[in-house]
Amino acid sequence: PPPPPPPPPRTHPTVVSGGDEPTKVKIRGNTVLVPVTLAYGGHEVDVHLVLDTGASRTTINTEIADQLSMNLSKERKAHVRVVGGAVIEARLVNINRLTVGPHAKRNWDVFVVPHKGFAAGYDGLLGMDVLRGLKYRVDFKKQVIIWE
Repeated sequence: PPPPPPPPPRTHPTVVSGGDEPTKVKIRGNTVLVPVTLAYGGHEVDVHLVLDTGASRTTINTEIADQLSMNLSKERKAHVRVVGGAVIEARLVNINRLTVGPHAKRNWDVFVVPHKGFAAGYDGLLGMDVLRGLKYRVDFKKQVIIWE
């Protein structure tokens, strides 16, 4: 029989959790780089986002938006406050899916911010909008996130 049709698009963010397999992370000093998969408009990209409990929202840089073929000129403008207090212009983009470890967030908003300066070695910030409500701990020795 043919596979069932895909579910209709949702208008509210949803969270899908499955399993509690540890997620391998990269640790540089006190910085935890978490592998995240982003899906947008039929494109998918694997990125490394800094686990940032000080960031209220998840952000990606414009290079990642380009890899996902986002047309940023059509996305909503937003002003975001960055470390140090400066306010920069960003774009608020609704992506199809953000997957971190066993958790997937569908119909999720992320900020796209311009990247300035030297290559940061990461693709954005994994903020509290995603982390809130997830139980996890970082094992720095084994370089994994343990989902609880």
